[in-house]
Amino acid sequence: CTSLTIARNGDYISELSIWQDTVAKRPDNARAHLNYGRAKLQRGQITEAITAFKAATKIAPRFYEPHYNRGLALSQLGHQLEAIEQFQTALRIKPDLAEAYLNIANIMFEMERLSEAGRYYESAISLKPNLAATRSSYGNYLIHEGRPRDALKQCEIAIQLDPNLTDAYLNAAAACIMINNLPAAVSHYLTVLKKNTNLQEARNNLANVYLELGQFSEAIEQYQAALDTDPNMIEARRNLALLLLHLDRPFAARPHLVILAKIL
Repeated sequence: CTSLTIARNGDYISELSIWQDTVAKRPDNARAHLNYGRAKLQRGQITEAITAFKAATKIAPRFYEPHYNRGLALSQLGHQLEAIEQFQTALRIKPDLAEAYLNIANIMFEMERLSEAGRYYESAISLKPNLAATRSSYGNYLIHEGRPRDALKQCEIAIQLDPNLTDAYLNAAAACIMINNLPAAVSHYLTVLKKNTNLQEARNNLANVYLELGQFSEAIEQYQAALDTDPNMIEARRNLALLLLHLDRPFAARPHLVILAKIL
């Protein structure tokens, strides 16, 4: 793993050097500034990336990609309104840019401007129906709108498009819980946890579903697995302690209650 990381970092450094040299030699080349900015953004140097994207748009104002990438960078900085402006500028130049609609929708959703978010998600899907991230995000939006069956359909499409998309499984599980299809929720949680064992909140949620199903041994196993990775996960520890007390196992519950008393 270490050697792979080093190789990737080397690739990033090489790419950055190449585009930095190109910008120095061809300062009027908008694409060179764009790719230099992308390399900076990939390395987490967001302010420098924005400067490069600005340079690209100054050279070529009708070049949509620097506006779109500047939107991504501004969003990472938390400057969401400015990010929306850049995405909208990109859309004026390239009206079929589904990814810009998706990013605006995600920002609108975070800002709780839900009706606007819904319209942007729908526009993104109409332009690019096979974009798994859009389907999953739209599913999450539909969950918050109280439409779990519609949400589940979107999440299932997302999973078909990208079987490794974590959020699609988590959103599908949440939708299944809302429609009281608990076995299906268990299946989605188990699938995603096989792909990513570090999702302790999902593991806690899985334990909660097992609890609702009356499968207490499985619930205890999942709560404990979550705590093995994150001993300070209060919700999982509280839930486990309460379950053990419910099962008349006070001695097993006691260590968790002691830890909770110290944390809280």
